[in-house]
Amino acid sequence: MRLTIEGDYHRAVGDIDALDELERANALVDEYLRFVKANDIRKQVVDEIELPIPKLGLVKAFCVAIAAEHRPDTRALLIRAGLALAQYQPAIGPRILIEAQYNCRAERSRMSARRLENILFMVAEERVRLGDLFLAVVKRSLH
Repeated sequence: MRLTIEGDYHRAVGDIDALDELERANALVDEYLRFVKANDIRKQVVDEIELPIPKLGLVKAFCVAIAAEHRPDTRALLIRAGLALAQYQPAIGPRILIEAQYNCRAERSRMSARRLENILFMVAEERVRLGDLFLAVVKRSLH
C-alpha cells in the first residue's frame, strides 16, 4: 500500500510495510485515545505541546488506521476522534475553556474575545483540513 499525505500536513510519501505500519499506527491512535479520555478536553482548546505524540505523527497514524479500516462504523469513529486533533493548537498557552463567562470586566473581556475568536477560527480551519484529509484517505482506500 502507498500512502500520500498532502496539504498543510506537508507531503509525505512512502511505502508502508502494511502490518508493521498498521500496528504502529493503531498503537499511536490507542495512546492518543487513552490520553484524551484521561484528560477530558471536550470543551477546551489545548496547546499541542500537551499531546503525548507529535501532532503530525498522530495525523499520519489516523490516516493509516482509517485507510486500513473496512467497517464503516469503526471508520467513522476513527474520523471523529481524528477530527478532535483540531482542538490542539500550537503556542496557545494554558488550556482555554470554551463556554460563556459572566461578571468579566468589559475591556478584558473584549481582548479575550478577540483572542478566543482567532483561536476558534484556527480550530475550525484545522477541523476542515483534517476532514478533507480523512475523506481523501477513505476515498483512496475504497479504490
